Amino acid sequence: MKKTGLSVAAGVILIILAVLHVLGGLATLACGGLVAGASSVAGDVMMDESMTEGMTEEQKAEFQKNLVAAKDAVETGGGGLAALAGVVGLVVLVIGVLEIVCAVGVFGLKAWAVSLTLGVMGVGVAFGLYSLVSGGFSVMTVIGIALNAFVGYAVFASKDDGGAAPAVPAAPAGGAPPPAD
Repeated sequence: MKKTGLSVAAGVILIILAVLHVLGGLATLACGGLVAGASSVAGDVMMDESMTEGMTEEQKAEFQKNLVAAKDAVETGGGGLAALAGVVGLVVLVIGVLEIVCAVGVFGLKAWAVSLTLGVMGVGVAFGLYSLVSGGFSVMTVIGIALNAFVGYAVFASKDDGGAAPAVPAAPAGGAPPPAD
């Protein structure tokens, strides 16, 4: 990999994306914990006598039955949301860490950085396109796809050719070669 303006820009964008993804992943993991805690607290709601004032015994029994059903639904749904948030948060966090590794490789002009960066950016473009076609259109999704595509292009354009010989041999320093006898 050679140092070019494109590779420097790609490295800077990789760092910005990495910071956003690491912070987003940690926030999503934390929110998953909050959802789990909130569903646990909501599930512990008990019927208060003041909630049933003026109700007949039959209405109180029906209210209690509905309260138990609601409690079960909250506990089940909250656990599922917490698990989903945990998985999404972990995936986003891993992508952020991989982007940090890519940035280190790009700034260090490491040959392996090209392949890793193309792979990580390809995943980013794929997730973005999936989000667009599944009805999640937003300007931020389009910007994310554009940034991932640009970083992939910039790193690919900055890769070394491995020292391969040029396609057209250079002319000798003294001009045209002498005619053959």
